[in-house]
Amino acid sequence: MLSHTLQRTFSPLLQAMEGPPILPLAPPAKRIRLADNSQKKCTVPHVLQGELARLCSRFQVKSGASTGVIQSNTLLQCSINDLNLPAVPPIEISVPQNYPYSSPECKTANYNADPFLQKVQKQLSYRLQRMPEM
Repeated sequence: MLSHTLQRTFSPLLQAMEGPPILPLAPPAKRIRLADNSQKKCTVPHVLQGELARLCSRFQVKSGASTGVIQSNTLLQCSINDLNLPAVPPIEISVPQNYPYSSPECKTANYNADPFLQKVQKQLSYRLQRMPEM
């Protein structure tokens, strides 16, 4: 009974001096993430993203808009940024969505200007023809 009387007498005084008891904070409530359709989805296939990431730093690749009526191809504009090499115009490559199972198409319209660029175009088309089919 003495303990109860002491607690009733001194408990309000001790709480006033020490403040309220310290309790751990409650964990924050988990938020349910809804699928946000407003975010822009990446249209470049994962296989192609990996190949672009492994390219040498002297190659610059810019991704363009999807082309075609079906909107299934990705347009890439590739150029070389090296002071030790001759300047060549960029190459436009149309990569299908199911790459590597179907081959990309290369557009070299600006390569008919001089004999050097014609030789580059010929070598590129030769190597594209020799690529293995999947």
